[in-house]
Amino acid sequence: QGNVVGFGGRALDETQQPKYLNSPQTPIFDKGALLYGLDQAAPAIRREGRAVLVEGYFDVLAAHQEGFRNVVAPMGTALTAAQVRLLKRMTRRIYLALDADQAGVLAVRRGLEAIREAMDERLVPVPTAQGLVRFERELDGEVRIVVLPAGRDPDEVILADRKEWEAHLAQARPVLDFVLEQIAQGADLETARGKREAVQQALPLLSEVHDPVEQAHYVQRLAHLLRVDERAISAELRRPTPGPRSGARLPAEVDEGTGALAGRPMDREEVVEGYFLALLYRFPDLWEALPAGVDALLSREEHRVLLGMLPAGPSISAGAELRRYLEDLLNRFRPELSPELARRALQDCLQRLEALANERERREYAEVLAQAQEEGNRELAQEVSRQLSILSQRRWEIAMPPPRRLFPDARRYLGDEEAQGES
Repeated sequence: QGNVVGFGGRALDETQQPKYLNSPQTPIFDKGALLYGLDQAAPAIRREGRAVLVEGYFDVLAAHQEGFRNVVAPMGTALTAAQVRLLKRMTRRIYLALDADQAGVLAVRRGLEAIREAMDERLVPVPTAQGLVRFERELDGEVRIVVLPAGRDPDEVILADRKEWEAHLAQARPVLDFVLEQIAQGADLETARGKREAVQQALPLLSEVHDPVEQAHYVQRLAHLLRVDERAISAELRRPTPGPRSGARLPAEVDEGTGALAGRPMDREEVVEGYFLALLYRFPDLWEALPAGVDALLSREEHRVLLGMLPAGPSISAGAELRRYLEDLLNRFRPELSPELARRALQDCLQRLEALANERERREYAEVLAQAQEEGNRELAQEVSRQLSILSQRRWEIAMPPPRRLFPDARRYLGDEEAQGES
């Protein structure tokens, strides 16, 4: 509203500390919840549909003096989620034009974390391997990085040449392009270990790109930057990596000291998935009979990790807890079958896994449908209803033999719910 709530100062001598000096924190002056210049910039931000964030007061003053009035700055601090919430009332497009030194690069990364925390998410349809559509959440906004020449601050660029500043804005990079380049620049590309560490840094970012064409583009881009085969990155992206960084968690009921499973009941999804994995680990030749995309049928991350380690099995790097968990699965599920019957049991498992996955998907779609109806999103509600209809039809098409037709070993684990409670 243009009311004075505090004062901020900036050192004129580059050797003077602190660089920024603000009024003390008060109920009306919270530097983590204010943006310098926002009262002057708000009309331009709404009019142009984007906000440009710079680092300091002088950057804002120079921009406004030269007619770039959609520019604001944090109050001498890292960008916060509260400041992003102020901006998202006016625009969903945020450009980060921070200083080109190492501190500026670090500020960009911190700013991205604040934006991710504060911005809303939206549901987007993503095709699945089964020809259906699942809905993922992605950031409801656009973030771009204005890359400035090394050693030059925004105010220096603006005051030296307006057209150069306009060109930098026009060439603002998608955030993932910028971050991948920063990862590559900070990596030791002369060693295999350095390249692998860089890939591991990038995988969480790549996995959040739900559009398959966009994801393939960024995989190719990273492969070029790191000088590695893109197929290696794609393989890592598809397969969870064992160990602490993979995000795989053992069930809460598992004793992390012993990994013991035998003393607790298992739900039917655990039973079917456990028996399925036991079959594959006891009969490694069955691996070749698995259809593509079978990992998507598993409900538990630790099961997907164990499946991803086949046919070789878990290595030392898999982690002691995961190895103990597999050992307990193999002790609990002991398929005593001939190779021919093992193949029949595998098909029974796959049918039940598909049926269970179908049930999970229908529950998830029902939740999305309820949310869409509550929000009055008719287009999304119609699409979700269509997908629910496809899933329901598919459930009736899954040829799953009744428990009485299973041979004894499989009936013990894949039969009715009462039998599945046995160990």
